[in-house]
Amino acid sequence: MPGRCPLSAESAWTLMQDVVAIRRVYFSPLSKFPGPTIAALTTWYAAYHDIVRGGQYTFVIEEMHRRYGPVVRVMPDVLHVNDPAFVDQLYAPQSSSHRRDKAWTVLNFFQTHYASISTGPHDLHRPRRAAMGRFFSQQNVRRLAPVIDETLADLLRRFEGFAQTETPFVINPALQAATKDVIQNYALGKGVKCLDQEDFNAAFFRVSKPERLAYAGVHFHAVLGILNSMPASLFKRLSPQLASFIMFLEGLAAEIEDIKKSKDDPERNTIFHEIIRSDVSDFEKSTPRLVDEAMVITIAGADTTASVLTALICRVLHDRPIFDRLRRELDSAMPDPTQPPDPIKLDALPYLNALIEECLRLYASATHRQDRVAPDEDLIFQYADGSGTAVIPRGTSVGMTARMLNRHSAWFGDDADEFRPERYLENPALLRRSLTFSKGGRQCIGMNLAYQELQTFTAGLFRRYGVYDPQVEEQGGPTLELFETTLDDVRIHADYVTPGAPPRSRGVCVQRHDSPHDAHEHGQETHRVGRSGRLKSKSKHKRRTSSSASSVTSSSSDNGSLNLKDKAIRKAKTIKHKAVAKLPGGLDRTPLPDAPPGFTVKFIFHRAEHLPVADLSTWSSDPFVHATLKTPLVTRHEEDPDLTWRSRTIRRTTKPVWEEEWIVANVPASGFTLKCRIYDEDYPDSDDRLGNVTIEVDGISEDWEGVPPPGREYKVRKRSAHKGVYLVRALYSGHDHYTPSLWVSMQVLGVSPPPHAQIYTVGPSMSIKHFSPTIGLLTGTRVNVNADDDYEYADVEEGCHHVKHAQRYDFQSSEMQLAGPVPPELYHRYVEFRHIIGSMFTSKGLRGRILSRALHKQHRRVYRHKVTSEIKTLTPCTVEASTELLRLAHYGDGGRIFTYVLTLDGRFRFTETGKEFSIDLLSKHTMHSDVARYVACAGEFFIQRLERPHTPSSTFSSSSGAGGIPAADDDRGRARFANLAISGNFREHLDATPSNSPSYYQLIIDNESGTYRPDKSILPIFAAYLRQNFPGLNIRTMAVGDEELARLKKNQADVKHNRPGGVRIVRMRSPSSSGSSFSS
Repeated sequence: MPGRCPLSAESAWTLMQDVVAIRRVYFSPLSKFPGPTIAALTTWYAAYHDIVRGGQYTFVIEEMHRRYGPVVRVMPDVLHVNDPAFVDQLYAPQSSSHRRDKAWTVLNFFQTHYASISTGPHDLHRPRRAAMGRFFSQQNVRRLAPVIDETLADLLRRFEGFAQTETPFVINPALQAATKDVIQNYALGKGVKCLDQEDFNAAFFRVSKPERLAYAGVHFHAVLGILNSMPASLFKRLSPQLASFIMFLEGLAAEIEDIKKSKDDPERNTIFHEIIRSDVSDFEKSTPRLVDEAMVITIAGADTTASVLTALICRVLHDRPIFDRLRRELDSAMPDPTQPPDPIKLDALPYLNALIEECLRLYASATHRQDRVAPDEDLIFQYADGSGTAVIPRGTSVGMTARMLNRHSAWFGDDADEFRPERYLENPALLRRSLTFSKGGRQCIGMNLAYQELQTFTAGLFRRYGVYDPQVEEQGGPTLELFETTLDDVRIHADYVTPGAPPRSRGVCVQRHDSPHDAHEHGQETHRVGRSGRLKSKSKHKRRTSSSASSVTSSSSDNGSLNLKDKAIRKAKTIKHKAVAKLPGGLDRTPLPDAPPGFTVKFIFHRAEHLPVADLSTWSSDPFVHATLKTPLVTRHEEDPDLTWRSRTIRRTTKPVWEEEWIVANVPASGFTLKCRIYDEDYPDSDDRLGNVTIEVDGISEDWEGVPPPGREYKVRKRSAHKGVYLVRALYSGHDHYTPSLWVSMQVLGVSPPPHAQIYTVGPSMSIKHFSPTIGLLTGTRVNVNADDDYEYADVEEGCHHVKHAQRYDFQSSEMQLAGPVPPELYHRYVEFRHIIGSMFTSKGLRGRILSRALHKQHRRVYRHKVTSEIKTLTPCTVEASTELLRLAHYGDGGRIFTYVLTLDGRFRFTETGKEFSIDLLSKHTMHSDVARYVACAGEFFIQRLERPHTPSSTFSSSSGAGGIPAADDDRGRARFANLAISGNFREHLDATPSNSPSYYQLIIDNESGTYRPDKSILPIFAAYLRQNFPGLNIRTMAVGDEELARLKKNQADVKHNRPGGVRIVRMRSPSSSGSSFSS
């Protein structure tokens, strides 16, 4: 219709998304529940933490509870509750009046839509479970004892086989194989045993690893549905691992068909024989449904029990008192260690069962949320503090997590995080307080089988083996000892539905000893471990006797070459060293190459004329210059970035005047190339390039006359703009000149100081503060409308109230150009702790390109120049720069922690850390560095105010002792720093308004970055560089892992979380009394 503007498909889609976002945030029935705005807005937030970060969303949810309370909104239509009092209501016994459906968030983990575990509706799940339930009763599980005993014998046989090779071995694969053999025998009948295979059926466990399957089905279930419809032959050709898994599924289908043919055989009595013989519909007996059921039972029954058993063995081998008490109990119940354990007797052993319960509690085999839906009734949550109730609407997905509830102080007291089996002996009522196997009508059907496996394997192993004691001469039999393994190797690092181990953990490795002469004097070499569990290179053992040493020497000399075992060891070492060379990371000690003295050059970007019109609405442009300086200097690595500079943006003009300087040191005498790109700033779209200027200089010297002001005119090429604009201008302004130009001047200021191989920016220093209201809304980040309110002191004397100020949603990012040179010792490469990290930095592979592009885009979004950006030019290395840093860090507003990156060209970028808001993407050092492969340093920092100004003598030096406390020559010096604590009424010592003098503040900065992992040895050098750039400000560097640092950060976080909306000011007595800080 004439006069109307049609709505494009893109605009319609955007409008629809905006409507959905507004509804979810403001008009959803769940809007009244607290939580991060971004979690309420989209499921991609959960997908990022589940997939990109690898099963970390459960820890983000735990942080949400600390901030928001016991009920939080974790997805647009999902709530999470962390209160034991709500367990019985959410997981009520299933009946017609208390139906509990399974939520969509947990139905698609393995794309097994027909399995009972993936059945959503209550009315369909109940008969499916009933068909198998009888088989998992305690009475029927008891009849499986011969199968479990036989598997235990096979497991001990494999342990003895490793012992004969005299090598340490990893027990995880063996335990997984054992539990899979048990459940496969029980479900399908006898088949090929994993324990009989040399590698424990490694191909099956590789492809069934939960981290490969878990969350793809939840967040991309439609895509996986399409893939499931594709022919299996295609997948076999695409991937050998997928081919192995498809063969496993085809094998299950063949076994199901075989069971159907033998259903009348009375001697064959498995779970699936029972289902086929039961009175259920034909569909419930169909092969596709039973294959889904068999796959879930086989995978889940193997991995879950094995993970708990692995943690239990590690705990017993780690804590000798636990083993001693367990062994005494086993000796009384099993006098003959060669006889299999009796399940009835094991049930009566209190300490054994308490030990198993404690491992099930702290190392829960199901780590994901157990989401449920009450379709027929509203759920009522009662706040424990008596503040009221919350009505959860019927049909809402509500979840609880075993890992959190099993450590809740309301159930297990203040020592809930401690491993203490005795708690169950002191209070048997605790046995009912666990969510490991869930509760209600959907409680884990294999619970009785898991208990019997844990009892039998634990009793059989520790009745056969002792724990190696290096202080005892005679061990009294074979023993086991942990080999280069700590409790961290069984820590729950990630939630992949089942527990995920730390990235660099190889598992629980043990060494078997037959006698005290089989001691454990290992070398310091790191060992590579294969899937079979056997170490591929044996550590260097010290020779105990001269005869053994001479025999080895004689053998080597007689053969004229190394024996086969030594060759294998050398080959393994070579492979290991190649792997290390292939995966560098952290501190790079590559020295700067040699270079002759260079020159300090000042570039002045004066103005431009006749630039293209890029904005039709204003008939102008918003131009700025981005310059890159390239020199023939040899760099340490080809990934080292070029030196760049950006001018201010001049608004609404095609004839901008900048008159801005850029001073660069160590420009080589052999010349340089200056590439200038002129852009039109467009927010939030990508900037339009208006044209390029390339200036090449063949050589310079102290006498080089350069290009003096007012500069030389350089023609701008590759201009881009709307052709219609040029046509109109040509028709109506024929006298105008249309060739755009840029005026630049250059002059040598003198010879640069060393290091001559490092080109760097001398000045001027600049600070830029960016504002992102949209990100602030998504993350729930607020700032004071009036920035001066950040520094207003809030009176909190008794009887007074906190001062509240008007706030708005805003996310702020800051960057400062520091004066160079950045010390060459500050040189860190990203750490490729996972393969996806390397592909992300190199943009290789589909996932790598997607992640790299996403992080580049996020960096541009957070650090993008726009109309609201505040830009200041500073005199480098002056108090003015220190004061500006305090302003950017909201020096009067306590509780803030910032994530920072210092780039190789001296750019100091930082934002408030995402940990405070559960927005880890915005606090990633990869994002801050713009996916740079090398940076100078990275970590976190925060500002704390001192009670009185420090003096230069109180500034921490590089000789600081542990925790950053200055080293003192006498006890008086140590006491001076140890006893500075604030007591009494501090207001008599402080002004009502915080001073902006840097001497009143302390910058505490660390090296906490998992991406670059800066070495703590460079912290003194880093501190000296910061003191050079921020004079007057007290700088204190602390290494990650320092207990005092962790306590200080916790104090900062507590101040932030507890702040009711007024200003909090964290104050300290002196540079050394960080621990005595407090909030008003």
